[in-house]
Amino acid sequence: MPQQRIRDICDYHSSVEEAAATAARAGVGILVLTHCVPAVAPGQEDDWRARAASAFDGRVELGPDLHRVEVHA
Repeated sequence: MPQQRIRDICDYHSSVEEAAATAARAGVGILVLTHCVPAVAPGQEDDWRARAASAFDGRVELGPDLHRVEVHA
């Protein structure tokens, strides 16, 4: 992906840390990270989860395309 496109996308998406902080403020139990830019490379999953854990104490899932999450009321 061209660098300019990545910069443009990052302008209107949350970082992992920002998403985690929002999830913590909202009091949710699970944070699902989707549409990651750049994409999570194989073997980097734990690094992404650790970045989220810096601001969020709950469960963190990485949601690739078509990932499903069951929500219980």
